[in-house]
Amino acid sequence: MTKEVITISPHMPIKDVAALLVQHRISATPVVDGKGKLIGMVSEADLMSRQGKTARTIMSKKLVAVDEEKTVSEIAELLIQHHVNRVPVLREGEIVGIVSRADIVRAIAMGEHLTLQSPIYDL
Repeated sequence: MTKEVITISPHMPIKDVAALLVQHRISATPVVDGKGKLIGMVSEADLMSRQGKTARTIMSKKLVAVDEEKTVSEIAELLIQHHVNRVPVLREGEIVGIVSRADIVRAIAMGEHLTLQSPIYDL
């Protein structure tokens, strides 16, 4: 799990969102309101397929998120089932991390002692 999650405001201009993704070498970022509540996600696909001026106008609003008690197998199942590449991890409604398909694959590739029942904080 990536614990230092880069988030954006719904008011961020599209050009700045794209620059942020490039700068940090990430493919998506959560959109949070002024209180830090998750309200959407903007991905590279959103940038390429939707028109708008701000993150709010192009963000995906149908979100798949998990709490930090989920196991790797539960998250993998959600990623496959919902055809998404990443899920925000929430604790009492606040983002504490994000798990991507790449995180799971990276952990396996590094030979970490990872089972499908491992909690996500082991990633």
